[in-house]
Amino acid sequence: MTSSFPLEMSRRGLRSRESGFTATEMMVALAVAAIITAVAFPSFQNTISDQRVQSASSDLYASMIYARSEAIKRNQYVAVCAKTDDGSGCQNSTDWARGWIVFVDSDGDGYPAAVSDILKRQDTIPSVTLTGTGSNVSYQRDGRLRASVTSFVASPSPANTSVRARCINLDLSGRPKSVTDTDGNVANGCQ
Repeated sequence: MTSSFPLEMSRRGLRSRESGFTATEMMVALAVAAIITAVAFPSFQNTISDQRVQSASSDLYASMIYARSEAIKRNQYVAVCAKTDDGSGCQNSTDWARGWIVFVDSDGDGYPAAVSDILKRQDTIPSVTLTGTGSNVSYQRDGRLRASVTSFVASPSPANTSVRARCINLDLSGRPKSVTDTDGNVANGCQ
């Protein structure tokens, strides 16, 4: 009887060498992963930028709805303005990315008479340019617009033509409408 022990031992040795990766295979796999990452990264950055623009326009939209409803509910003037750095008042600026405040405008001048009149604050929005056609939106007691801003444009900062701008337009009744830019030209609003 012949022993198959040396033959079986050599087969086991071959099997143990066949499992796992060689250094060359590992390097090829890492190179493929690096290429896929390099291709996907700009797209991921655009997704993040688009989400920031969408979030900024949604926050502004919600604030306009809130201000309008508070004017009707309280039967008082309620306004929204681009806020000062400390958030205690209005900045005479069309830069709404610095944040805004919603407040009861008890004397009708477009500025809060006291810090206690402030109903809501929005913090600064990073990496987004948010401009309005003015620095103040004011609602009458019936919810109709009484002053200033009628449209806003939110776009990525720095500018990125791969991300579409979003606009908030206010009609005379004071209702906001959200529109997405279709022509890629932020300068003309959302066309």
